[in-house]
Amino acid sequence: MAHIIDIPVEFRFEVARATWRVGIAKLAGRSRAILSGALLEIVEPEEYRGLRQSVFDQRLSKPKTEPLSLGTERNVGNQEIEVVICEHPESEVSASLEALGLGRVFLPSKAERIDAWKLRDEFLRMKRSNRDLARFLNRWGVWSSATQYSSEGPVFIPADSIWLDQDAFKRALCSDAIASLSRSRLDGFEVKDKFPHFVRRVSTCRDAIDATIMFDFVQGSKFRLCALKDCRLPFKLESSHKRQFCSQYHAHLASLRRCRKLIAKSKSPTAGD
Repeated sequence: MAHIIDIPVEFRFEVARATWRVGIAKLAGRSRAILSGALLEIVEPEEYRGLRQSVFDQRLSKPKTEPLSLGTERNVGNQEIEVVICEHPESEVSASLEALGLGRVFLPSKAERIDAWKLRDEFLRMKRSNRDLARFLNRWGVWSSATQYSSEGPVFIPADSIWLDQDAFKRALCSDAIASLSRSRLDGFEVKDKFPHFVRRVSTCRDAIDATIMFDFVQGSKFRLCALKDCRLPFKLESSHKRQFCSQYHAHLASLRRCRKLIAKSKSPTAGD
C-alpha cells in the first residue's frame, strides 16, 4: 500500500544583485571552448567593444525563426545580436539607473525579495522588450549561473536566450508533471538540525522560477494556458471547472471578439450567398 507523506520544506530565494544593460554583439565565428558553440563579440556599448564570449548556438535561435547559421560566412561579422550585459553581479545596484537610460528602477522590499512566485508571474507576463528585460533583471538580480560574476569582467547573454526560457517555463507549467520534474534537481536540498529539516536555496532568477514549477507539481497543482491568443499565460486551475481563460476580463474580451466577428460576417456582401 502506497503512503503519501507531506514533508515540510523551507524555500529560500536569496537574490544575487546585479546591474544590467542592453548591448549589441556580432557573430564572430565558432567557439573553441564550447562544442556546437558560437563566439560573440560586443559592438555596443563602446566601453565593452571587443569583449568576447562563447554561447551555445541553439540559444541564438529566435522564436519562430531559423537559427543563425555559422556555416555561412556572410553571418560572421554581419549578424547583430541584442544581448543583456551583467556588469556588477552579486553587488547592490546603484541608487539610480537613470544614467543607463532605463528610467527609475524600484528595488523589491524584503518581502518581495523572497517571493519567487511573484518573480515567476512578473517574468511570464513580460512583453518581449529587451529594455523592459533589463529593468526586470535590475530589479531581481542575476539571471542564471551563466551570468554569475567573472573576475575577467562583465558577462553577457543573448536576450533571445532568456525569451526562449520564458517559452520553456510556460510549456513546463502546462505539461506532464513527470516530464517537468525530470528537468528539475530533486536532490538539491540541504538538511539542517532545526525544523523544517529540509531547505532549498536558490540565488538566480532562472533557478528560482524552475524551483517554483517543481514545488507546484509536487503539490499536485494543475495549470492551463489562457485561451486568449494575445495572452497565452499559464493560470492555476483552482477547481474541477474547465476554465479556458486566466481571468473573467479575458473571457469577456474573447466573447466580445466572437460577437464582433459574427456581426462583421453577417454584414459581409457574401453572407447571404
